Amino acid sequence: MHLLRSWGFAALMGLAGAPHLALGAVQLLRDFSESAALQPLYTMSPQCGFCPNWQMDTVSFDQDRSPLTKNDLGSTLMTCGTNSTIQASPMDYLFIIDGSSGMSKYGENILAAFSSIGMATPVSPAQDLRYAVVAVGGLPDLILAPTNNTAAFMAAVKYVMDPANARPGQEATLEAIRIALTDQPMWASYGFRRACLDTVSPCEFAWRPKAKKNIFIFTDEDSDVPANVGMRTAAQAVKENQLCSTATDQSFDSQTMVYKCASSSAIEPSWVGPRALVQALDSGTISNRVMRMVRKDGGPAYLHPAAQEEVLLTARYVLRANAFVSLFMRPAGGIGSDGPVASWNDANPIYDPASAADNVTTAVWQFGHPALNVHNASLAGFDRLATYNKLVLAKLSNSLQALVLGGGGYMRVLDIDQWLGTTEKQPTLGKTLAEGSQACLLASWDTDIAFPTRDRSGNPCDCALDRVVVPMVLYKAAAMPEKAPASLPVYGFSRDCGACPAEVTTPSTSSKTWNSQLIECNGVGSMMVDYLFLIDTSHGANVNAQVAFDKAHQSIFSAIAVAGQDARVSIVVIGGPPALRMAPTNNEATFNATLAQIFKVERNGQESMLEAIRISLSPNPMNTKYGFLQQCVTESSNLCTFRWRAGAAKNIVAITNEDSDLPYWPANRNSAQTPDSSMCAMMTRMDFQNGTSILPWTTCSSSSLVEPAWVGPKVMLAGRLSWMPEFISPNSQQWFRSTGDKIALHPAYQREVLDTARLLIKNQVFLTITVDANGGSNNPWGPVSVWNPKNPLYRAGTDFDNVSQAMRQYGDPNLSQDVETGYNLTSTYNNHLQNGLSGSLTSLVLSGGGWVRLWDYNRVVDRAVDRDLFQRLVSINQQCRPLEPYFPLVPASVASDVEICDCTEQWPDTGLITVVTAPT
Repeated sequence: MHLLRSWGFAALMGLAGAPHLALGAVQLLRDFSESAALQPLYTMSPQCGFCPNWQMDTVSFDQDRSPLTKNDLGSTLMTCGTNSTIQASPMDYLFIIDGSSGMSKYGENILAAFSSIGMATPVSPAQDLRYAVVAVGGLPDLILAPTNNTAAFMAAVKYVMDPANARPGQEATLEAIRIALTDQPMWASYGFRRACLDTVSPCEFAWRPKAKKNIFIFTDEDSDVPANVGMRTAAQAVKENQLCSTATDQSFDSQTMVYKCASSSAIEPSWVGPRALVQALDSGTISNRVMRMVRKDGGPAYLHPAAQEEVLLTARYVLRANAFVSLFMRPAGGIGSDGPVASWNDANPIYDPASAADNVTTAVWQFGHPALNVHNASLAGFDRLATYNKLVLAKLSNSLQALVLGGGGYMRVLDIDQWLGTTEKQPTLGKTLAEGSQACLLASWDTDIAFPTRDRSGNPCDCALDRVVVPMVLYKAAAMPEKAPASLPVYGFSRDCGACPAEVTTPSTSSKTWNSQLIECNGVGSMMVDYLFLIDTSHGANVNAQVAFDKAHQSIFSAIAVAGQDARVSIVVIGGPPALRMAPTNNEATFNATLAQIFKVERNGQESMLEAIRISLSPNPMNTKYGFLQQCVTESSNLCTFRWRAGAAKNIVAITNEDSDLPYWPANRNSAQTPDSSMCAMMTRMDFQNGTSILPWTTCSSSSLVEPAWVGPKVMLAGRLSWMPEFISPNSQQWFRSTGDKIALHPAYQREVLDTARLLIKNQVFLTITVDANGGSNNPWGPVSVWNPKNPLYRAGTDFDNVSQAMRQYGDPNLSQDVETGYNLTSTYNNHLQNGLSGSLTSLVLSGGGWVRLWDYNRVVDRAVDRDLFQRLVSINQQCRPLEPYFPLVPASVASDVEICDCTEQWPDTGLITVVTAPT
């Protein structure tokens, strides 16, 4: 029964500000209508290539759209032919699946349809494809990292589609698309969560540099507001710009006529046009009555600007990455039993059948409409131009599909019920879609047309850096007049000097066997052990470090008890001045109380891990001019102090995902660590000089001039960062490595690594340190020293160099000979020595007979792997122990090839000692 049929729609126009009116089982509360007679019209210019930008005009709802159609898409991104012109290329397939409960019915058909992708021809080399699976519904989770294992792919899809694993929360498919096309999809503050079913292999997502990017999306709803707060636009951050997914009478103040919605429910995209708030009565009672925002009549309407901006951003990401998108949707999606209703048809509780229906939904405004896609009966022969024109004529120019096609890209929209919701399987569906993208020849990023500054109409293109996969071409500001070093220096320490380590200026790079005058590893350990945790709690590392310690407090004290150790544990945090948060203790409750507090506040300032290591090994770690701040969580100030116990084995565990910045305390900097040897953590770009010069003004505060520089090719590029959505992007510029030629750590920062290694060797420290093994910086604003796809200047086909500044300082976990049953110090040392990392902390300490173990940071912070990391930390001290410190004796005579051992700052202080031969 249509409850309003006898009531008359003229009366509805007077609802604004009026008392709510009851109509049978529906109560009209308030009219929220806005005029939509004039609407925004967005277009993407294909001439902008990899620099897509949208233009906005205003159009009357009733205006004839025929003049807006095209005779040619004019794409500069790709040329698409028929199946006879299929191009052989590696293929990467990302499946983004709405994991809500209503999607489970499509699971079997998705598996049946897309297990055929591997049969798409040609695939060159054979089976050169990768599957990955992401589930949305709340925060987007990576369920399957890229793999060519078909069985693993099918298991991941089954897992997501299993009703037992149904995901609550918003179905933010647009958010997932954008995350996938950023250059750091696993970024902690906005990326995919690690939730892989495979708990052994790394849970990481990345596109291969030379592979075509294919994204398949499956959803039965519109796209809700992003689950990650960092991915929301400024307009989406305003709660009132979204509608309630579920609202009751508690959401409406009948006195003030204000519509309220809890933040957790304000996730549904809204629209501009006729809207009214209605309430369905529940058996005549006044409690738990469902309220819904619904289309009030069939008048003009369009997607709310807050939701529209996300569609525009997503289109730009797709075009910049030149990705192929196939989206399966329900045209009636977004119409739940309790949610908002943008359509004017039988799905609307106040629809009048005597009026003209409008079947548009928020999902259609966002994505496009499957019925407007032009292809043959088997889905082959997709006609991008004809589809685009149909979307324009249907007043869907602002949809994602129209924007992508209009910008010269590739996107298909298909009806999920038609193709995947029937009892009849479609076993060749995936193969057909895969062959459609293979039939397109992509433009090279190196072509002249790829990065234009304006389109043919004179409208500006946008080549600003969006932190997307594709390289950028920006305003080249100034190149450092530095050539690549002819050869990398070789560093090392003499093992013959024992606790008085001396630098060796011309060490050999030939293979060596690790041995030591200071540490013995023969299965006999120490019973008295001190553990010092140095934790980076700065932005980007804070949440991940907490994950690692969620595991630590479950294992470390039990492992200590099993080992029977007399242990003390301390915690220092870095990010600005290093601060002692827990003095040495064996009290597990104090440890847990400290962990519960230290991750609540992110620390600003440089992450100077090397400085923190040296402070801990200084004569007075609590010195007010160069030491740890007293900031203990539970201990009073007089008890908040740090020292190593005499006779205890010293263990330092450094957890960080960044390089080591300029020391916070000036007293801890060497004389060469100046502004000339440091780079800016973040630079802002002011106006261009005279409005025309290519050299912009730059600003870098002294507090930001903290990043370690490198010697070798570099160029400064000015652009707009978009590490978070570009609506808040500041103008900026930064240093980037400009070629794949060799580079080296700046001598000032190399000296700091050498000084730190010397202290670690002298003090016979067992050092465990985490480093990001993925070859990139986790500071999205900072300099980029790698030569791989994480550098926007990198060009596919050139040689990789994944060594980051952090690896040059600490070492490379990929070179760490680490197996489940043990750790090979000899292989780890030789791997670093022979791969140009002799100056890293790992290589230096091992060369002098010290002990270092490297871990991949991404594995340490992954809940699914390395659960016994901290148990292994304890076991080190069951297998190895520090020996009585060895101090070389002054020889009676001096030979020609002498080494100068340095016992300064070591007790007993015997100064410089000349050593001729190693002791027996």
